[in-house]
Amino acid sequence: MTKTRPWPDVQLAAVGNDIWELRHAGQTWRVRVLHREGVRWYLEIEGQRVVVDATWVRGQGWAQWRGRLWRVDSTPRAPSARGEAEAPHRDGILRAPMPAQVRHIAIQPGDRVKAGATLVLLEAMKMELRIQAPFDAHVTAVHVQPGQAVERDAVLVELEPVTAGAE
Repeated sequence: MTKTRPWPDVQLAAVGNDIWELRHAGQTWRVRVLHREGVRWYLEIEGQRVVVDATWVRGQGWAQWRGRLWRVDSTPRAPSARGEAEAPHRDGILRAPMPAQVRHIAIQPGDRVKAGATLVLLEAMKMELRIQAPFDAHVTAVHVQPGQAVERDAVLVELEPVTAGAE
């Protein structure tokens, strides 16, 4: 017997600055963050403005909208053939999504990483932000160190894509 969860799952994938794709039940919507005040998020979903209360704990999100509780998983976005706006890290330069403090660095230059691997852990506004590899790659440079404060768009890590069959 399969146990059903009392909340539905949704997936979030970053596609640009303050732009996300939200996936649920086989459908995908474009979400833009308009404003945030504490746990209250003001969003635009496919042109419709909505207010959602959400919190993140260790990379796991919980959102309340229209009286329902939703579990939100944030996933790395793989490079896309649809264009640069769809794949913000295609160039292999990973940047801070907001002002934050570097808490942990899990890699060093020369390391090989798999898509989705956490490379740098940031903390901002009591939220944990995992900077993940958008594709299989070699780490060519690490520009930050633990304890360092970084501004939005600060370069954190540089990657070089690994081509199929390359070691």
